[in-house]
Amino acid sequence: MSTIGIIGMGGMGHRVAAELNAGGHRVLTCLAGRSDLSKMRAAHAGEHDVDTLEALVGEAEIILSIMPPEDAASVAAKISAAFKTTGSDAYYVDCNAISPQTSQDIDAGNE
Repeated sequence: MSTIGIIGMGGMGHRVAAELNAGGHRVLTCLAGRSDLSKMRAAHAGEHDVDTLEALVGEAEIILSIMPPEDAASVAAKISAAFKTTGSDAYYVDCNAISPQTSQDIDAGNE
């Protein structure tokens, strides 16, 4: 069993979480500051809520970012800071529909 963190409990994120849970994985998310709808979706998907992004990054082996493309860069910057704080060696997977240039900018810290 892997521990997988999912950032984004929208229409797609909570469905991915449900499938991963059904496959026997432990799935984490951070719902701090999220809407009641996101919290309901996460509960339905069987996600484990952690208090901070640092806790999610520190516990997860793989982190999936699943959100609207316009939010991908700002969230990647927050996750990057959490990686630096925790020293995590988790894999970060950007599952967002972003351009190759945006991916390169995120990698270079130019978001």
